[in-house]
Amino acid sequence: MRNAEFCILRWFGYNVSPTWYAEKPAVSTWNYAAVHTKGKVEYLDDDNTLACLDELISQYEPSILNDTNLLPDDYQAKLLRGIVGIKIKLDSIQAKEKLGQHKSVADQQGVVAGLKKDKHPDAQSLLSYMLKTEVGIGKDINS
Repeated sequence: MRNAEFCILRWFGYNVSPTWYAEKPAVSTWNYAAVHTKGKVEYLDDDNTLACLDELISQYEPSILNDTNLLPDDYQAKLLRGIVGIKIKLDSIQAKEKLGQHKSVADQQGVVAGLKKDKHPDAQSLLSYMLKTEVGIGKDINS
């Protein structure tokens, strides 16, 4: 099995319009969350790749795992030729959230209202994340 350096960047965010803020003057900015990871990649052989696929199927669709009509061995072997299985041993993880935490409660509430009106999938993804983590949504932490 070969080893290599690997880096993953997971980033999502969306433009925040200055019109969403209660306080003026204001400028356009981005709210975002990002995760950077670094590590060593280990390429898996076919047996280990199949084991990983079985584990994935067991987690998400356990009823089809042993369905030989849906997933016969020859079909799995054919698909396996197009799959590169990897395992990553992480050396570092860095994460950052810039979700308007430093803004006033009124400005944060304005951003939430603006994101709710904006139907772009990235806006909705960011809003969902902010609501789930309760960061930058205008909750007064002093009350």
